[in-house]
Amino acid sequence: MELLEFTKNFNTPEKCLEHIKNQRWAKGEYCPCCGSSKKIYHYSDDVRYKCSECGKVFRIIIGTIFGDTQIKKLP
Repeated sequence: MELLEFTKNFNTPEKCLEHIKNQRWAKGEYCPCCGSSKKIYHYSDDVRYKCSECGKVFRIIIGTIFGDTQIKKLP
């Protein structure tokens, strides 16, 4: 993918997060903390999730190179 195409495809935080979510959960939702796929709760901000098994709240970017960044959806 060329830089121009990249910047066109990922020009908002929402598009970036959606791409990461689609890549991570391509085979179904699971908790990156404990690996459970029982039930993942979605917060209304569409950025945070909670695992029904271990109870941890996480963002989809946990464990990625973006894990320590403040990327979030715009208000």
